[in-house]
Amino acid sequence: MQALASRRQCSLEHLKITAIGTKAKPIIEGTGNRLTDFAQSMSLPFSFNVVVVKDMMDLSEDLFELNNKETVVVYSPSFLWTVISQPSQPDCLMKIIQKIKPCVMVVNEVEANHNSPVFVNRFIEALFFNAAFFDSVEDCMECDEPNKAIVESFLFGRGIRNIVGAERTIRQVNFNVWRAFFAQFGMGAFGAPDKNE
Repeated sequence: MQALASRRQCSLEHLKITAIGTKAKPIIEGTGNRLTDFAQSMSLPFSFNVVVVKDMMDLSEDLFELNNKETVVVYSPSFLWTVISQPSQPDCLMKIIQKIKPCVMVVNEVEANHNSPVFVNRFIEALFFNAAFFDSVEDCMECDEPNKAIVESFLFGRGIRNIVGAERTIRQVNFNVWRAFFAQFGMGAFGAPDKNE
């Protein structure tokens, strides 16, 4: 927002953010209030809209209240993996995204392969994936720190059980899977531009 507010060439006429969720509307609205205050402090024309649907299958392009002159960017921060466990949801979501015609879609997902139907493969992947987290906690927290046990057992433990257990709602996939998925909808990948360009 600061970069947009400080642009002299091709200044921004209005920034509109629409946040989508299936729950926690008050939290989303709180984020919107903070962003609105921040935008006002920089005199950046800004609006924040909240779209809450019971299920992502209920999402439709009409809920975005777009006009033809808007340039649309979709930002998906660590979200798409949550819809993999329900086979029709990723396709439904992408069809909506296609209809709103974004010029760019920024996707931020964990690079992992937690979606294998073979238990041994998921177990090995979870072992290596989570070992990095345990190592980072080991370097950042003392062994006898109470929060360390909470982080390891509650956050990491729950994730590991979910990946290797029967529930399996955590289904992260690697970049090549996402690339092939987006290609089905006519979308291609490109890297982030060099900040020196």
